[in-house]
Amino acid sequence: MIGHDGRRYLPLIATLGLFILVSNLLGLFPGLVAPTGNLNTTAACALIVFIAYHVIGARKVGVGRYLKHFAGPLLGAELFPNRVVDIAFKLILVPLFFVIEIFSHLARPLSLALRLFGNMAGGHILLAVMFLLTLGMAGWVGSGSLGAVVLGVPGSLLLVAFTSWFLFPLKLLVAFLQAFIFCLLSMVYIAFAVAEAEHH
Repeated sequence: MIGHDGRRYLPLIATLGLFILVSNLLGLFPGLVAPTGNLNTTAACALIVFIAYHVIGARKVGVGRYLKHFAGPLLGAELFPNRVVDIAFKLILVPLFFVIEIFSHLARPLSLALRLFGNMAGGHILLAVMFLLTLGMAGWVGSGSLGAVVLGVPGSLLLVAFTSWFLFPLKLLVAFLQAFIFCLLSMVYIAFAVAEAEHH
């Protein structure tokens, strides 16, 4: 995905991927909390990617030329035949492109961190709710009333079956999928930085 030079970034991507995957899987064990269910952990991983792809891009072509791509494609292009109109138009659009690019790059680590955190924390909350519902249903059955026994026993069994046969496999799939998505987006950001560098 990164290109012919992508193998040199494998240690970074593989380390992040394995760390995130193991962290996600830890949340499946009773009594353990996934580190990726904490925003500090996901933000740290996202900042590593953010810093890494900017350093990679700046090292490829130099800081000045790398920052030049934040001004958009207008700097090297001739938009209008009249030179004065062309320069005036660029004086208006280049700062606008620069601001848009800065916000776009700042949104990347934010989206990486929040996506991973939200999915993992949401899964934990869902499992906790199902566990508390099952406990509540079992407590209702323990009250001994006929209605509780008739409705509570099948309800408890249904909740246990739903959690073990649907929620746990779903949570396992989400753990792998979120690690994959984080790595995939990291590779895309590095590929863009390398492509910008090679384009210059």
